[in-house]
Amino acid sequence: LEQRFAIIKVLGNKKTTPNRAQRNLDLTHDKWELMGELAQVFKPLEVATTLFCAEHHVSLSDVYPILVRMRITLTPTGYELPAIRHVKEEMKRQIEVRWNMNTIDTSSPLLLSAVLDSRFKGMDYLDTEKVKRVKSHIARICAEDLAKLDQKESEPHHKMRKTEMNSWDIL
Repeated sequence: LEQRFAIIKVLGNKKTTPNRAQRNLDLTHDKWELMGELAQVFKPLEVATTLFCAEHHVSLSDVYPILVRMRITLTPTGYELPAIRHVKEEMKRQIEVRWNMNTIDTSSPLLLSAVLDSRFKGMDYLDTEKVKRVKSHIARICAEDLAKLDQKESEPHHKMRKTEMNSWDIL
């Protein structure tokens, strides 16, 4: 879009575009406007891609909240052109399908890492049902690990292997 006038100038130049049919390839004002609106629709995708592909400070716990925000951003407002509405709906649908956003998989690393990350303590990006189910899953994992740890501690010390780890070892 920034190059619109340069494109028009090149297409209109007889030296760079000798064929008369090629000189008429310029887009109409409506098409340029549509491209501008599409660029705005794709902007959150550009930002998310930049964040996910960063070389430093990339965190799995960032993914789910960013995806939720993208879904909110891609919700049609009703004021856009039908083509823009269709693109938004399809992008939103693809995010939901590809990232399993409509199911509650409590063992999903995306959900677990987001819930455990203190930066997202408010969890406004998760509905109450997901929060309860994920916290319940985390509590169940911790209880199982505690039971295993208690069992191993009651065994003679020489039977414990140093290579075995549980969730409490990282704390």
